Amino acid sequence: DIFNYSRKPGGDLTKMQDKLASTIALRKKLGKLVTEGSFKMMNTSDKQVFAYERRFGNEGLIVAINTNHEESKAFFIDLNNYKKIGAFSFIHNKASVLSIKKKKIYLKLKPDKSVVIKYKLKDDKKSNN
Repeated sequence: DIFNYSRKPGGDLTKMQDKLASTIALRKKLGKLVTEGSFKMMNTSDKQVFAYERRFGNEGLIVAINTNHEESKAFFIDLNNYKKIGAFSFIHNKASVLSIKKKKIYLKLKPDKSVVIKYKLKDDKKSNN
């Protein structure tokens, strides 16, 4: 019980320490994109999966999280309003990528898992979008 000062928590905390260390390392790697980037909620096809975007300069992140504790969720994120998204990569991937087509990313996330997708914006000079 971490909130009960009179009783210290027991057991092996290495899993929690490892998760915290990897989260801090990811935050350092992403830098200003995470700490200073704009924030926008995104729509998904499943109400138990929420997604948001962080954008800073010509880079962005899309984070999707399955909030269901018991069931895997298949869903898509619609990117039709994101005409300037260029190449993207999965940098923290706990998802199964089902397909990517017609400006939609189809994913499947296990219970309580997330995915982080990093992208770059297309250069307006090279693109007619």
